[in-house]
Amino acid sequence: MGYGFGSVVANLFYMPAKIAYAGLGLMTGGLGYVLSAGRGDVANNIIYPSVRGTYVVTPAHLKGEQPVIFIGSPPPEEHQPQQVSMSAATPQP
Repeated sequence: MGYGFGSVVANLFYMPAKIAYAGLGLMTGGLGYVLSAGRGDVANNIIYPSVRGTYVVTPAHLKGEQPVIFIGSPPPEEHQPQQVSMSAATPQP
């Protein structure tokens, strides 16, 4: 019961901070998108870490069974195909 009460008290402070951080990250990511002339990677590198992560502290977090992740993971990397130059693609006599 103590962990349940502790999680309620922790969420009184943690949830507003996380929601404010996510909201500011969304606005900053949108601004980064506009200022970088529409580069989605710039916006995603700002938005992903801010909106991902833990929003609610549970008793399992307080017991140490699960980590509290305030700043989420970065966006997944996109693998782009390698470009082959024309000189390397054409056989030389």
